[in-house]
Amino acid sequence: MGLPLRTRRTRRTRPAHRPSPVDTPTGAGSPTDGDGGGDGGTARRTAPAATLTAVAALVTLIILIALVGCGALSPRERDIRPGPTGRPAVITVPGDTPSIQAALDAAVPGDLVLVGPGVYRESPVLRTPRVVLRGSDRGAVIIDGEHRRATGITVLAEETAVENLTLRRHTTAGLTVAGIAESPLLGYRASYLTVHDNGRHGILAVRARRGIVEHSHVSGHGHAGIRVEHCDPCESVVRDNITEANTIGIELVATGHPMTVRGNTGERNTAGVRARQRNTDDPGPIILGNILPDSPPPPGDGRIVAPAPAPAPPFAAPAAAPPHGPPPDQPQRPGAPTSPPRPAVGIPEQHP
Repeated sequence: MGLPLRTRRTRRTRPAHRPSPVDTPTGAGSPTDGDGGGDGGTARRTAPAATLTAVAALVTLIILIALVGCGALSPRERDIRPGPTGRPAVITVPGDTPSIQAALDAAVPGDLVLVGPGVYRESPVLRTPRVVLRGSDRGAVIIDGEHRRATGITVLAEETAVENLTLRRHTTAGLTVAGIAESPLLGYRASYLTVHDNGRHGILAVRARRGIVEHSHVSGHGHAGIRVEHCDPCESVVRDNITEANTIGIELVATGHPMTVRGNTGERNTAGVRARQRNTDDPGPIILGNILPDSPPPPGDGRIVAPAPAPAPPFAAPAAAPPHGPPPDQPQRPGAPTSPPRPAVGIPEQHP
């Protein structure tokens, strides 16, 4: 007796292949034609795919040639960095790039931007963290605002340093370090700078913490030579600077504690050091070892007149050179110009 019909295996026949427009070009036989057999059908099916691949490659090549011709694939600014990728580099100005801004744009964290002697008429902005901007000669590397540009150097990145150069004749400030209220900038250093005859401030730090301002000569400003503001708690130090012929030598506004001002000297400032807008429970900044006397009132009616000239308005004609320019020989940053950067983050100073 045979198996039940529902369990009996039956052989199903494959349906005949129906040629498609891709499989069968116009005028060609089907894959089941006797002349071509199975192999001939495969060849006919792969031929159009190979043709499409070749056309796509040709179109891609044409696009690449066009892009190169119009500069879309030109070397990036970061490609100017010397040395191997992934290691700190020294980017020189004007050796590797003609402008300071181009060098800062190319820098990555850990790089040193080394500026050679010259007068630079630009307003560089430092946006990359852990980068040091250094002049090779303090008196010969000059960023000149020509009484037209607002700020010499603007720092917007953390753990950065600006050192060993001159900033002069800007309408607002020579150096500005700026964070924001929601996210204060953490870590900056201004060292061995000569900052003179800028409109309002020489060195200005706003909403920036753990900073160091040191070994700088700041003179001839309509408001403060060095001003630190709105960084409570600042955890910063202003030390070993010379301030001359400013309305205020060093000004602290809402800095909080700890904040240290020590070892600074100067003369011909209307006010040597001024601290204001403290919280009621704030012990205040630590101010010690400074020689910054207030200028005595002139004879006559007793009114105090600032010895610094009035700040030039934006885009005004260059003013005459004031009589209180900085000394010609300023101390240079110690060590070789190409020596590795030291940390830019300040360590709060503690005093009894």
